[in-house]
Amino acid sequence: MTASPRRISAGLAVRVAAIAVMAVAAVAPASASAAEGREFWGVVPIEDLTRKELDQMGAGNVGTMRQLVLWPALEGANDQFDWSYTDFLVANAAENDIRILPFLYATPNWVKGVDCRGLTDELCQRVPPVSPKASGQWEDFLRAIVGRYGSNGTFWTDTSDAYNPPYKPILEWQIWNEPSSQTYYRPKPKVKGYAKLVKISHDAITETDREAQIVLAGVFPEPEGGSRFRLEPYLTDLYRQRGLPKHFDSAALHPYARTINGLKKQIKNVRRIMRRTGVAKKKLWITEVGWGSDPPVANRPLIKGEQGQKELLEQSFGLLADRRGAWNLAGVLWYSWRDPGYGYENCPFCSSSGLLKENGNPKPAWNSFVRITGGQPEAPPGDEPPPSEPPSQPPTQPPIIPPILP
Repeated sequence: MTASPRRISAGLAVRVAAIAVMAVAAVAPASASAAEGREFWGVVPIEDLTRKELDQMGAGNVGTMRQLVLWPALEGANDQFDWSYTDFLVANAAENDIRILPFLYATPNWVKGVDCRGLTDELCQRVPPVSPKASGQWEDFLRAIVGRYGSNGTFWTDTSDAYNPPYKPILEWQIWNEPSSQTYYRPKPKVKGYAKLVKISHDAITETDREAQIVLAGVFPEPEGGSRFRLEPYLTDLYRQRGLPKHFDSAALHPYARTINGLKKQIKNVRRIMRRTGVAKKKLWITEVGWGSDPPVANRPLIKGEQGQKELLEQSFGLLADRRGAWNLAGVLWYSWRDPGYGYENCPFCSSSGLLKENGNPKPAWNSFVRITGGQPEAPPGDEPPPSEPPSQPPTQPPIIPPILP
């Protein structure tokens, strides 16, 4: 049966704008899906999705969807969970053979032991739960979500809900987002703090599901806060944290650059850092990559126009397919799926980074994406009447995590 939602919580857990990545030269082959494997290519939605959109992703051979999972949205009070929107996503993704890569983020305000001195309630949610009191609540949350959607998850055997999807468990879990940036890691980035978060997350997740793997949060070249938070010093310190290498399976990168050559240099630099710090055998995810399609303007290096966005997708995907083995890449995820319909003061390119326009009309870049994956731009019409859909109107206030980009 087609997966349809029982109950949808408006605006639950999918509004975030992260940032982008890409790599270098060479136009992609007409179809790389057979050579690379479908799950290698994916997207990052930044708005609530409808069933029609998930069907369209499936038709387009989107293999992986990187999905924001906000802890405060799922567990509004201690041990009181609302899985409705997440159930909808997981079921419909499975129906369309799409792997979900969740990135787990944010600390609810009801959690005890979080040092939020001088921070608003909203900024307090960006403080990671690494204190003894808070970490226990985080571990409980991880056990709950992995116990629901992991390889032995109750969601796959529950006959009391409205879903009957094929078995496609979540097996990779990304911990936090851009921890070298104060935008995402409050009160200020700390390598030791993030390493501790990864360790406790690994233990809770793998104790619940032995098949699970841990993906580090994506980082980008020059976050705010000074030189020590840039790629080389931050990652060198992180990978050398005592005991950390055995607590993660893949690294992740958001290498922002105005040109393909600049992206290539960043990926090569991260691979060099990984060799030097003894983690070269770990896979590397490109968990965000993209450019905006608005008309180019001065001092906005990631806004390229529709034709420029299309060409950069083709060139970067061609490069990443070609270097997949040499760089030990796990996958490449385009940021983003659909334009949100509103702007971000500190991320001008984000509002036009989608493969689809706000109204769902495809851009030239989407047609290139599906040529590369061997998919179709539109889902075939279904025989069943459409179920109720989650709301898709733009939010009335900015997302919980504003992006930062030129």
